[in-house]
Amino acid sequence: MNKEINNFIQVKAPAKVNLYLHVTGLRDNGFHELDSLVVFAESHDLITFRPGSGITFSLSGPMSHILKKTNNDNIVLKAARALAKRVGTDRVRGVEIQLEKFLPVAAGIGGGSADAAATLKGLSKFWEVDIDKQEIMEIARSLGADVPVCFEGRSAFFSGIGENITPISNFPELSILLVNPGVEILTSRIFNERKGPYNEMERLKKIPKEKKNFFLEIKKRRNDLEPVACSIAPIIKQVLESISSNFGCRIARMSGSGSTCFGLFDDITYARKAALEVKHANPDWWVVAGKTR
Repeated sequence: MNKEINNFIQVKAPAKVNLYLHVTGLRDNGFHELDSLVVFAESHDLITFRPGSGITFSLSGPMSHILKKTNNDNIVLKAARALAKRVGTDRVRGVEIQLEKFLPVAAGIGGGSADAAATLKGLSKFWEVDIDKQEIMEIARSLGADVPVCFEGRSAFFSGIGENITPISNFPELSILLVNPGVEILTSRIFNERKGPYNEMERLKKIPKEKKNFFLEIKKRRNDLEPVACSIAPIIKQVLESISSNFGCRIARMSGSGSTCFGLFDDITYARKAALEVKHANPDWWVVAGKTR
């Protein structure tokens, strides 16, 4: 839950998980068209906005060391500057932005995109700017393909290059295990090395209410980027096997362009037990269990 206390605002930036991801085509500008069903996990980064001088930015948290080298070019700063430019720098007040980084980087769960989306949300409140959703979505699209769906922040289908978003109401709560082996994979490399035909969109016509039927529908689909990611980083296969070997796991798959993999479980108890076992066997891996939002 986001907080607004006294003089500062805190906004969560939850992990995005692609339950399936189909590559459906390639545009003339070089961007790939996608078809995906996205959910958001409880795991998140946290961004705090406080009064300051100008627009300043700082990093903390267990994953912050990975981003230190790009501190001055972080997507949070890009989002803040883009919003300030759109509403007019004379209308905004100085802000100190702190990003507490808990999510792994270049990991297929939209960490940077979620941070950018949370920045747009938080600063809109902090600056008390009157900007309509269409305008803010234009800014979101300029920052990255996943930023608009992260701005929506709820279960949704998306297609095209991320601009076509259909939020889903009454989506079932899922018990999920997220595992990342600490390997960064650049999205550009994944798409550049992907070969093979493009696939058709396979959007679910209806979301099954029963989990058994829901799992069956998701199993019929896939992540088209998983095979090439496994060839680049074979450890992803090990992660998938580690997840799927646990009792109660119904689906094990890579999210986005990797290297984070997820498991969907019958029950949160099974997901948490699996997290303990996976972490015990692989103490250097990032492992979290929880529910989707």
